[in-house]
Amino acid sequence: MRNWGGWWIIIAIMLLIDLYVFMAVRTVSQNSGEKTKIALYSAFWLVSVIAVVTIALFPYVRALQENPVFRNYLFAIIIGLFFAKLIATIFFIADDVRWFLYNIDVWFY
Repeated sequence: MRNWGGWWIIIAIMLLIDLYVFMAVRTVSQNSGEKTKIALYSAFWLVSVIAVVTIALFPYVRALQENPVFRNYLFAIIIGLFFAKLIATIFFIADDVRWFLYNIDVWFY
């Protein structure tokens, strides 16, 4: 696992999904106050950055190699966050496709 370079592909996919989910969070929170937006955006990106950094450093942190229980919990939390965002992304894409198909009809007729 230490020599596998595919972690960077996973990190890139995670960042793309994070950007797409963030656009949805930004859309939903557009009527909120400025302090609420700052807190929400900061929390979103803090969790995302911690998850990405953890994935990037996963093979190199000695404590994760020596304590398999902690490693498994940490990996399960990160995978849970990833799958939650992935499922949300599926619904957001479906909504974007629906919106596009509705508006393409309006644009041409």
